[in-house]
This record gives sequence, C-alpha cells and structure tokens, in this order.
Amino acid sequence: MLVDADSGCLITNGGRQAVLGDPEGKTFPWYPESLSSVLYSGPLLRGTDEVDSKEALQNKVKGIYFSAHWVC
Repeated sequence: MLVDADSGCLITNGGRQAVLGDPEGKTFPWYPESLSSVLYSGPLLRGTDEVDSKEALQNKVKGIYFSAHWVC
C-alpha cells in the first residue's frame, strides 16, 4: 500500500504493481486517474459512429455499472 504522507489518504493498494509497472518512476507517486479523465480521454462509440466524449457526456447524467460472473 502507498499512503500520502501529508493527508494519510490511500494512494494505491497495489504499490508493488505500481513500482513494477513504472520502474523509472515517471508517473510517481502513482495516484489513480480521476473518473473524469478516464471518461473524457478519447472518442466514444454511438452505434458504429465515433463521437467526442466531452460533447457526448457534458451535462448528462452518468451511471457506471460493473458486473462480473464466474461459473464454478
């Protein structure tokens, strides 16, 4: 785990993976990306057309649904 020295807030619970994935420390201290930067990072698909993510999502209600299903 990596914890912010000033606030005591969790930076990442995957500290080992962060170090291994960035051995030169270019993105140190490995804070996760914000939701808005992820949502607005590139084009979205609307049907088969690409649309600008900021234009498509601006002033809209957003919902994110995560699901996983494993069969044992």
